[in-house]
Amino acid sequence: MPVDREHPAFEQPSDPNIRVWRYMNFAKYVSFLQTQSLYLPQVKVLAHADPYEGTTTKKEFRKVESGDKIALNSQKSRLLGLSTNYVSCWHLNESESHAMWQLYSSSYSEAVCIQTTYQKLGDALPDVPGVESSHYFIGKVKYINHHIDDMPSNNVFYPIMHKLKSFQHEREIRIVYWRRNPGTGNSNMLDGYPTGILVPLNINKTIENIIISPTAANWFSETVKKCDS
Repeated sequence: MPVDREHPAFEQPSDPNIRVWRYMNFAKYVSFLQTQSLYLPQVKVLAHADPYEGTTTKKEFRKVESGDKIALNSQKSRLLGLSTNYVSCWHLNESESHAMWQLYSSSYSEAVCIQTTYQKLGDALPDVPGVESSHYFIGKVKYINHHIDDMPSNNVFYPIMHKLKSFQHEREIRIVYWRRNPGTGNSNMLDGYPTGILVPLNINKTIENIIISPTAANWFSETVKKCDS
């Protein structure tokens, strides 16, 4: 399969068949159906909402300031990774989450959730034509205190797979797509990278359930059902 589940930055759940959920507003759901694809934004786009997104620890920044060569190289790779990596975020849980309904839909009463399993989600990611090695990675996000905790600094994926402890209620699973390009060592070439990409997904084989917000009005429920038919 094209997805890498063995990279050390991507911790795997103990049960690969555990359920995963993605909460969204109606517009995103319609787009999901029409494109038959997952939309993955660049990591730097997510940083608009969370300034710690894709960043490193205070301890590592001190090494950079001191001129440590290893830290400086890691910093350069991390900054490039904000543009060359794209993510899809899912919630890991055996049941629905009231908090996630409220947090990740612009209107709680007009929201939809798609549910599958961790294993199915990873297996559904398509091959990348002309690429022998994996472009996709999947795993659990780790939550730390960036001011006092340590984080491995020898790989671009660690900052992407670590978030603030204040987000640990998300229980997040991330798909990461690494868009490799021989020119990514030159930061001037990164302007040509799109802010998001569409990854084709076989919805019928992958998605187990489509759940409508528990507070939705009848008209909204009927509208969603018509979209599904």
